[in-house]
Amino acid sequence: MSNETKTLEERIKKLDETVREAREDTEKLKESLSDAKKLLEKLSGAGTDVAADVGDPSMLPREVERSTRSSIARDFGDSFADEVLRIEPGHWVGPVRSGYGLHLVWVNARQAERMPGLDEVRPLVERELLSARRRQQIEAKYAEMLSRYRVVVEQRRTDPRGGR
Repeated sequence: MSNETKTLEERIKKLDETVREAREDTEKLKESLSDAKKLLEKLSGAGTDVAADVGDPSMLPREVERSTRSSIARDFGDSFADEVLRIEPGHWVGPVRSGYGLHLVWVNARQAERMPGLDEVRPLVERELLSARRRQQIEAKYAEMLSRYRVVVEQRRTDPRGGR
């Protein structure tokens, strides 16, 4: 058997494996969609009280409170965040796909974006200002200390015999 034939047979085996895996993934997705739709029917009349007792175990939080679109997108992806923003508060919707899988989503409330008042952000602004001042003081101290020294960087000599 020639190398070309062996290579072709290996490629065919890999392709067959890829197709088999894709079929398995498709079947798993169909099953997950079916399970999610059944669960959505169960949740639709129940509100949020039963939500803790259903669903697959996950390291993801069961509840995400007061989040911006950007924080939802960071955690679950842009398309998930966009879909969540379209959900009317007060009822279950789904399945909504993220990089983690399929989700059933309940939006409690939606609050319009607004510019916070200074009294709300004052502690953060003060902390950032103090931090910036500290950095400037440290950099000035290092510059002052460095000015008292002469720093010379010597080139490494190479050994003519191939070593250093």
